[in-house]
Order: sequence, then C-alpha cells, then structure tokens
Amino acid sequence: MRAWFLGLTVGIIFALPVADAETICTFSGQADFSNKDIQLEIAFNEKERIINSFKVAGNIASLNSQIEHIKINQADLTTNLESSFYIERNAAGKIQNLDGVIWTKYSLLNYKPFREVAGSFHFKEGKLIIEKVTWAEMSFSGQLNLKTPFDLDFTVEINDMDINELVPLAGIKSDRLFLSGLVSGKLRVFGRLNGIQIKGQLRSKEGQIEDFSYRDANINFGGFYPLLDIVDSSISDEQGYIYSLVGRFDLLDINNFTSSQHQINVSPFSDRNFNSQAWTIRKEGLGRDSELEFGYRLKPNRISEGLSGSREGMLGIERKHKF
Repeated sequence: MRAWFLGLTVGIIFALPVADAETICTFSGQADFSNKDIQLEIAFNEKERIINSFKVAGNIASLNSQIEHIKINQADLTTNLESSFYIERNAAGKIQNLDGVIWTKYSLLNYKPFREVAGSFHFKEGKLIIEKVTWAEMSFSGQLNLKTPFDLDFTVEINDMDINELVPLAGIKSDRLFLSGLVSGKLRVFGRLNGIQIKGQLRSKEGQIEDFSYRDANINFGGFYPLLDIVDSSISDEQGYIYSLVGRFDLLDINNFTSSQHQINVSPFSDRNFNSQAWTIRKEGLGRDSELEFGYRLKPNRISEGLSGSREGMLGIERKHKF
C-alpha cells in the first residue's frame, strides 16, 4: 500500500500490487489557492511519511516530495524527489498536456547511499508516457493508462549492473544475499494492474549463486507476476561445463533460494534436435608413464543441489588428446 501512495505522489503508478489492505495513513496540510501553493503530508506511522510541496507559476509547475523511510519490498527508502513540468493549455484554458523532468537527491536505501534517478515524462490524453528514466546502469521507458483499466507497458534495459545494487529493490535481505556478479538484459512489464506480465532475457557473467561460481548465465523468462517460467536458459560453471535450466521461479519467495516454490530442473546442455551440442575441451597434464584414452566422470550437479536440495550427478564420457 505504501508503494501505491509513493507512486501517486510522483504521478507514476509503477508499483506492483501490495497485499497490505489494512495499512492506515493520515493526511495533513494546507492549500493557498491564491498563490497556487499546496502542502500535503501523508504519514503511515512516526517514521514513514511523504511530505509534498506543489506550486504553480504561470505555465510552470513544480513538485518537491520528501520521502522518509518508505518500505518497498522490505527495503527502506529515503530520498528527495523533485519534478518540474510545463503545462500546455487549449484555447479555453483547459490543461491538455504536461511535459516534465524528474530527479532525486540525497537518496538512501536501507540507510546507505543510493544511486540517483533522473528522467523525462509526459501526461497526454489520459496517459503517462515515460520517455526515459535512468538509474545507475538501468533505464525505463513506456506508458501507463491513467484511466480504467489502468493498463501499462514498460521496457527496462540493464547494462552490466552489479547484482548487489538490484537485489535490495527486490526485497532480498543483505544477510541472505545469495547472488553476485554483473547482469545485463532487457525485460518488458505489461498488462493490467491486477494481472501484470513480465517477459525478458537476462545475461550474467563471473557471478555466484550461493557457493556455486559460474562463468556465464543466460536466463529467458516470462509469466504473470509473481511466477516466472524459465525456458531455453543455460549456465556454465568455472570449468566450462554447460547446464540447461527449465522451470518456474516465485518472486514472492525470492529470499529463500532453496524454497520448494521454486521448481527448476538442471541438466547437461544439448540440442534436442542434435543439430548442435555443447562440448568442453580441456588440456590436462598427464604423466609420461600414464596415458588416458577414454575417461568416465561422475560430476556432482551443484546447481541442482542449490535449487532443490537434492543430490544429483552428471555421468559423462571424456576423450582426451595430447596437444
């Protein structure tokens, strides 16, 4: 519920539904209509509050929001959000469009310095259109219909961003962090607020999932929030072995990587049509007196152990050649 009020305050309702219907907030403030100056405070408790100042001078309007300790996905956000926009009116003086810019200052997430947000937007024909909003190595663009049925369509692009900067927004607690590495990709968030779909592809390199270190990971996903179907995905370990990932991931249980709500199958990678296969070629030192033509290897599947808690292995055949 707090995320909804935050979205309404800045005029951007880009928040996923929050099941907190019992949240009670109080409003206080004052309005000076002669000077077109409105002050409004929304308080959830002693700490969590949003203090707004809205002013209009001619065709220029400004909004300053002091956001204090608002909880979003268990993360504590404090920031100063500022916006300035131009008001376009028709011949009758009625507002037709708004063109504006938005930025943040002095941002803290979980009481630590947080990267700032900046971007531009439009209000036109009952829609909020975001040209581009950037935060760190991430950018957002798209539109939200401000009328029934309140459908949205946003695109998010990420370029080599540290996973550690992303996970607090997803609600992962620092003491339960199981991911590291850089992530890139593109995803689309669309649909109605009561049925939001997420679809995209993420790539990560030189990272870690709990005690498993990987070279590369390519994840393709899609589904209705909070369940994401993982399809046509792969991950490779430090030795270069490639695994295929297929299954389902529950975003509501993101703090528990070994939860039974996550159903992901891990298997050695190969093309079903057998048109191509992934091979691993390594050079290993062998003594002069020993020579191995074929080898059989039982390799523990550490990824599967991490996801399901089960102990599985991969039986394979190696053929080694001297170089």
